[in-house]
Amino acid sequence: MKKKLVLLITIFIVMILSLCTCTKKEKDPSKVIQYLKSLNSYTCDVEVHIKNNIQEIDHLCKQFYHKEYGHRLDINKDRVLIYRENDISVKDLNNNSQYTLDKNFDSVYKLSFIGEYIGLLYTNEEIKYSFETIEDKMYQLIYLDIPGNNSNISSAIMYVNLENDFPDKIVIYNRKEKECIRFVYKNFSPNTDIQEEIFKEQINNEQINNETKE
Repeated sequence: MKKKLVLLITIFIVMILSLCTCTKKEKDPSKVIQYLKSLNSYTCDVEVHIKNNIQEIDHLCKQFYHKEYGHRLDINKDRVLIYRENDISVKDLNNNSQYTLDKNFDSVYKLSFIGEYIGLLYTNEEIKYSFETIEDKMYQLIYLDIPGNNSNISSAIMYVNLENDFPDKIVIYNRKEKECIRFVYKNFSPNTDIQEEIFKEQINNEQINNETKE
């Protein structure tokens, strides 16, 4: 009788511990989204890998974002792109020239900005999530459809590290569900104090060179 009682108590304790463990593991997928939406600014390094049927291209970039001032992307220490409401201001550091492009001219680099995916979260009818452990780190995967007629850019998966809610990478797929673009984020610094001058159209050459040395 005592043995049966001990056995029953043991089973009961195991069941309670199992329920507690399951509760702790349960994740709220909206937590990450709310954090990303709340970002007022950030800086980070971005490794860009572009793959097509002909070649593969790699770029090392630095990204700046400020809620009031906009977006800026430094590409390979060669160009500075400042994204405004209707166009993109481009500073060519090699030729010491500056020009303006239509905002629709860029269909690739703009997808490296986290804000692009925050916008998609509002427009996609159904957002899919999953959780995955990669190299002993827990990630939340966010699946998004990218609107438009570009067959090479159809959908994206954002990998968010749940240790800090920072994006680690974004993978873009074509309509055949093959990877075509990969953005890898490093040194992500949220809510950083960024001066408005960083986003000015006319940029002093010495200032740019100093900013892109890192």
